[in-house]
Amino acid sequence: MSYFGRSTAVISAGTWHHVFLGIDLSISGDIQIFIDGNPAKASSNLWNRHAFSTATDGLFIGEEAQGWILPFLGNMDEFAIWANEDLSSDIADIYNNGTPTNLNDLSSIPTAWYRMGDNSTFKSPQILMPENTNKDKESKYSMAFDGVDDYVDCGDVLHFSGDTPMTVSAWVKITTAAGHTSSVPVVNKKKVRMAPTYIMSGWAVDFLTSGAQTNRLCFSILGDGSSATGTLRKKALTLSFTDGLWHNIVVTYDGSEDAAGVKFYIDGTEDTTTQTLSNSFTGTLANDATVDLQIGKVPKYGGTNYMDGNIDELAIFNSVKAIGDIWDGSGSPTDLTGESGLVSWWRMGEQATFSTNWSVFDAIGVNDGTSVNMSIEDRQGDASNSSINSLSYNMTESDIETETP
Repeated sequence: MSYFGRSTAVISAGTWHHVFLGIDLSISGDIQIFIDGNPAKASSNLWNRHAFSTATDGLFIGEEAQGWILPFLGNMDEFAIWANEDLSSDIADIYNNGTPTNLNDLSSIPTAWYRMGDNSTFKSPQILMPENTNKDKESKYSMAFDGVDDYVDCGDVLHFSGDTPMTVSAWVKITTAAGHTSSVPVVNKKKVRMAPTYIMSGWAVDFLTSGAQTNRLCFSILGDGSSATGTLRKKALTLSFTDGLWHNIVVTYDGSEDAAGVKFYIDGTEDTTTQTLSNSFTGTLANDATVDLQIGKVPKYGGTNYMDGNIDELAIFNSVKAIGDIWDGSGSPTDLTGESGLVSWWRMGEQATFSTNWSVFDAIGVNDGTSVNMSIEDRQGDASNSSINSLSYNMTESDIETETP
């Protein structure tokens, strides 16, 4: 069931008004309505049209949910929600004689506060509008991969010979590895040659989902059988990555062609409990122009595996980076601008634009990626230590207006 309330006052067109709505479910759905600081409730009653939204339903600003198409016509500013708070004594401070106030100065700060135009930026075709507590964080948006066929293709870039150093850093959030028979990919430039040779070659950072200690971070270099032979493969054993939480992963390799030169860092701490699966790589990988660098997809014998989860702030360096250059202890992505050795940095949701596909821009180089089988809904207002950030639909840059109350 849901409750329906109606105000006594009419909100006149062409004029800014402040509207406050409150509901107390412990008192048979008692509804409060204030317009411009004054009580304005005419009636409230039980309505059988809708059930209350579940925790998994989205919050819609300016449009009716539950399939109704009733878009808002006009301007909106300073949208805030308080959960489990009685604000009846704060109405005058919130209204502030018709001038928007700093809601963080109230005795009860909002659960969510969208400043609308103030914190918004436009990345075609969406307005990115973070929840106010996240406005100064380095990352507020990520890309979601469905585990079925979503990935980003960057073309024939970032050839890695196997005998030079590299560092790969990313933020990932994975809930399940169901359906994957060997690995959940993060990034790779890897090829599988089928019968009769059955040779894999290239390099990959992924999560192994088979064998003992499943869902563990893994780094691989695979020789092509000619210019380079053998395999270097090593995995970290401490953390299984299916808890649905954001984690920072960093893999460093010193170019020594030895598994001892591979180190794993998870949320800023080195995982020294590791397993070397193979340590026979030797030679120099030749670049294969037919092999693209791919984010969220990796070939395997007889098929392909795809990332099931979110990826954010993927960076590749041509050197061994100290973990302190990437992880600052805050649990949030850091600004990598100016870091030595940085050759590509995909901000993912932050800088991507969408037309038929996503263009996922390289913030530091020229290795831009293009999404495959992904939709506009795959940019999400979710990043490490930064959630409930909003995104517009069917709006343009001109909808960010300078007019305010």
